[in-house]
Amino acid sequence: MLRIIDRYVFKECASATLGVIAVLLLILLGNTLVRILGDIAEGKLPGEALWPMLSINLVHYLIVLIPFGMYLGILFGMGRLYKDSEMTALFACGIGTRRLYRAVLALALPLTLLTVFLSMLLAPWTVGKQDAIKHAAKYQSELYGLVPGQFNTSGNGRQTLFFEHLAANGREMRQTFLHSLGEDMRLITTARKAVRSGKAGQDPYIVFEQGTSYSGIPGQLDYRITQFETQGVRIQQAAPPALSLRISATPTPELITNADPKAQAEWHWRLAIPVASLLLALFALPLSYTSPRKGRFAKLGIGVLIYIIYTNLLGLGRAWVERAIVPDWLGMWWVHALMLGWLLLLLAQREGAGLSVIRKASGSGGSGKPA
Repeated sequence: MLRIIDRYVFKECASATLGVIAVLLLILLGNTLVRILGDIAEGKLPGEALWPMLSINLVHYLIVLIPFGMYLGILFGMGRLYKDSEMTALFACGIGTRRLYRAVLALALPLTLLTVFLSMLLAPWTVGKQDAIKHAAKYQSELYGLVPGQFNTSGNGRQTLFFEHLAANGREMRQTFLHSLGEDMRLITTARKAVRSGKAGQDPYIVFEQGTSYSGIPGQLDYRITQFETQGVRIQQAAPPALSLRISATPTPELITNADPKAQAEWHWRLAIPVASLLLALFALPLSYTSPRKGRFAKLGIGVLIYIIYTNLLGLGRAWVERAIVPDWLGMWWVHALMLGWLLLLLAQREGAGLSVIRKASGSGGSGKPA
């Protein structure tokens, strides 16, 4: 059970962490929503793919934002305690670094376990789901993704559709022209309006309204002209290729037993996310030290710089594993070892500074008790 002081520090860091994650997540999801709606408007994705794609991106963003948000949240929460001199009061009461780490770990451990679940289990499934949605949207119907003012060719190259305007509903076309190449004849269809339609598992078709069709063989006189009120023309589709999943969609147990360098790099990358999440949380405590005059955001710049260095080194380590420059057993652990050494150095400096203050106080006739 956490004591009163531990709960107070935990609440301060947790509220800042949730605030950082919520703000960044809102910004990223807003941009993603605009991009997905644009793809739907252009016909690249069906309308029912909005919420699945948004949920998939939510998972991917959380994998990145939880370590970063927790790191900044602890940095801001502890910085606020330093700014208001509350940390000085805690030190005077005998609350030292080890005690503060109890509150930090109470926040960091559950969030780290959440990143384990997201990166190891949920992320590969969402990547596969995302690839499947995009593959189905691309090959399910060639009537999605049509661009007005351009010649749109079917997958087998035997039909070409042109239209000047597309209605806001994405289905109704104006001033349409369709050229169909058959085995022994050609068909040209023109109409003032056309509506695209189709059913699952069948070729899509276009219903032309108030138009004219010309059928026959070029160079011969036996052609036929037909005027109609409505006429449906089936759009012949090419057989879609098999879905090829990316390495990031491979389940984690399969990556562990796969000796391919790319598979090992992906496995070490998924493992590095929760490890980095825990190390960043531990790193934020000694880094948050500041004076009341500097404010709670005094270490924001150096904190972001350390995060950038850490993530760039992880990216470098991943590339080295992919190219077999480092052995599989080493992976990206050397990056975590460097950050752990840096953390221990910061903690030693903080403890040394505290002992120096105590010695000066003792030499001047005062009495003190180390925190």
